[in-house]
Amino acid sequence: MSSAFHIGKIKLFDAARATYDHHIKYKDLLKEKVNQFKVTQHQLQTLYGLHRKKAKLVFRNDPMAQTQLELTGRVPRNFLPWLEIVRTFYNMLTDNPDLAHSLLRLKVTPDEIREGHTLITKLEEHRSDYFRAKGEYQLSTTTKEQALNALHQWISTLQATAKIAFMENKGVVHLLEGKS
Repeated sequence: MSSAFHIGKIKLFDAARATYDHHIKYKDLLKEKVNQFKVTQHQLQTLYGLHRKKAKLVFRNDPMAQTQLELTGRVPRNFLPWLEIVRTFYNMLTDNPDLAHSLLRLKVTPDEIREGHTLITKLEEHRSDYFRAKGEYQLSTTTKEQALNALHQWISTLQATAKIAFMENKGVVHLLEGKS
């Protein structure tokens, strides 16, 4: 019985430790993905903000261009509406060379417009990676909690068994209960 008892303890402890380490790995991965997403989002916000200001200046007397580039009104704070406006802005500049050519006066080059498209693509990839890592992290949390609960149940059973085994020796029972 002692050998089986020892093997059970080792299996439960090893399983709990492995799931905990696995959880930490996914926690670190999630932090990395969040950071990649935030850095790329900041880069795109900075680039788009500068290009938007320049476009507002160039097209201040052209309501048609302002509408096409969505320069009127405020830029949304929520991610998806913001991204759609940014995507529309860069798509319109790519699809309409006259608009892009007008922005050359303020040094918005075709390379910068391509950079905007590249950042949009990278941002979408990083967002997807972030959500995937978040799901894996949540799954690892559940698995870790199950393993730790199994270990806790085993320890509780061990403690109850030891109390019964040492009922006649009150000093040992008090030690098991954490009383001095």
